[in-house]
Order: sequence, then C-alpha cells, then structure tokens
Amino acid sequence: MPKKVLIVEDEGPILRLLAEQFRKNGFEALEAKDGEKGLEMAQNSQPDFIILDLFMPRMDGVTMLKKLRGSGEWGTEVPVTVITNFLTKVSREEVLAYNIYSFIVKTDLKLPKLIEAVKNKLFASGNS
Repeated sequence: MPKKVLIVEDEGPILRLLAEQFRKNGFEALEAKDGEKGLEMAQNSQPDFIILDLFMPRMDGVTMLKKLRGSGEWGTEVPVTVITNFLTKVSREEVLAYNIYSFIVKTDLKLPKLIEAVKNKLFASGNS
C-alpha cells in the first residue's frame, strides 16, 4: 500500500505539480487548496506526511498546524514540511515551535530533494 502524502497549497499549479511528482514516485497524493479542507482531509485520511503552505484562504497553515498538533496522538506525530513564499522571522519561529520536519522557501524548492527527504523520513524511520 503506497504511503499517503497530503499537500495543502492554494496555488493550483504548485499543488498539481507536487501531487503529480509524488504520484510518479509511488505515493498516494491527496490535495487540499486551503487549511480548512487540509485539516479535514488530514483527520479523515491520516496521511503519512503533510506538505503545508503557510498563507492560504479560509484557514492559514499556522492555524492548521496548531489544530493538527492539538488533535491527538496521530496529529502530534505526523511529519510536516512547511513551504512558503513569505519567509519572516516570526512565521519561521512560530511553525518551528510545532515540531515540523522541515521548512522550505518555495523559491529554493527542489522537487527531487523534497521527494527524497520525504522518502528518507518515511522509510528510514521504520514506518514502511
């Protein structure tokens, strides 16, 4: 059974590109365009990994992360990589407080490296 990656991103082209690349690499890719839908999908499908944008409509990534981490055992443990175009000291420090796996500025995003990092986290940690 393929590992599930939930991608929460409001920019359609980026969301589709990430989902397509994860599917090509053997993952089940779930897609959400805002934090509200992302939180609902996360709680219902309990993905193995979450890629989360910070600035989105309806519910931003920081709020989703807070709710996810406060939702119980699964939500406190699921690895999350935060991606954003807007890097500020406040946003970085705020999300790092929620035990995220990594933080990536979108302009620095390299898809092969992101996919490899997700694989390493999921398969090297005995979660296979």
